[in-house]
Amino acid sequence: MENEERACEKIFSNGDVYLGSFNGSIPHGKGKYTWSEGTVYEGDWEEGKMTGKGKIIWPSQATYEGDFSGGYLHGFGTFIGSDGSIYRGSWKMNSQHGIGRKQYPNSDIYDGCWREGVREGSGRYAWSIGFYRFADGSYYFGTWSKGLKDGPGTFYPAGNKHLRNLEGHKDKKKKQ
Repeated sequence: MENEERACEKIFSNGDVYLGSFNGSIPHGKGKYTWSEGTVYEGDWEEGKMTGKGKIIWPSQATYEGDFSGGYLHGFGTFIGSDGSIYRGSWKMNSQHGIGRKQYPNSDIYDGCWREGVREGSGRYAWSIGFYRFADGSYYFGTWSKGLKDGPGTFYPAGNKHLRNLEGHKDKKKKQ
């Protein structure tokens, strides 16, 4: 005799909430799980684990939509980071792994191979406009070699008056 799937809501003692299908007492089928700290997953479940297609949103507002297996980001999917970066490609056990494309917050793009979350192997890195913008808002204009600042260049810390002039110039260019 098969176990019967049924849809209902379960509130756990730790404050987590699951709304969806169950097989016996465990999530199985379609459902939405909200952790007490704010993470929300909506999608497929198999024997109590996120497996199949789904979407997860973390409290930081980072999101992943795609394949899951055994509770991991695993298969193909799109991750949008809270910093605005976007990765679309292959995943293995919560890490970028295989072929993928990442657009960084400064609009640089890497297309190529990834291994355990790190660019590795063949790929193409395209600089958006010939300079690097750091997450804190500072900039580096200059020469790079093997991913490191190398040779002549200028670093502008966040809030630098020359940097404000550059930001105004960039905004004017975008409007034209």
